[in-house]
Amino acid sequence: MKKILSIAVKVLLFAAINNNLQAAPFDTGMITIKQPNGVDFIGRMWGDEFIWWAETEDGYRFIESGDGWYYYAALDQSGEYTPSNYKVGIDTPPASSYQLERTQARLDEIKEQIEQFNEQIDLNRQWFEQKQFQASGQPVTLKIGIILIEFTDTIHYTALHRPYGYTTSDFDSMMFSYSGLGKISQLNNSNNQLTFDQNS
Repeated sequence: MKKILSIAVKVLLFAAINNNLQAAPFDTGMITIKQPNGVDFIGRMWGDEFIWWAETEDGYRFIESGDGWYYYAALDQSGEYTPSNYKVGIDTPPASSYQLERTQARLDEIKEQIEQFNEQIDLNRQWFEQKQFQASGQPVTLKIGIILIEFTDTIHYTALHRPYGYTTSDFDSMMFSYSGLGKISQLNNSNNQLTFDQNS
């Protein structure tokens, strides 16, 4: 788990150079949500990247499934939210979904993940300070590797000018090209303390 966190957080290192990284909370408020068949219901979603909730205006917890439908929530074996068999706004909500909470064991796991994340942020800050010292006042270059994944059930984008879709070089340019204002370049908020390069 810590190795995964280390890889993920190093990509965000530049955001932590001058600022404290914190969870990014969100709250939709009560909004209209549409099911794939057009049925509407009112619900709210809130939380952050570590823990979140979704609840109908009547207080029933729900979750979006991989099939695009919203279901009333149940708990899986780990104590995390999982879809029940009942669709929100269509089926009668099960009483067990009313203000359903994760198990304490699951909440403890999430708390541990947050602590590990914060610990890794501190380690990355120390790593960067060491690299700054070694660079003697010059920008630190961070090599980033991007892994392209192809899904068998996803059709490639094609057009007349791109009969074979996008290539690896297209993604390299999109993410790293300063002349093309690549995404990684745009995210660099380090005041010229950090530069990015492809991990060859």
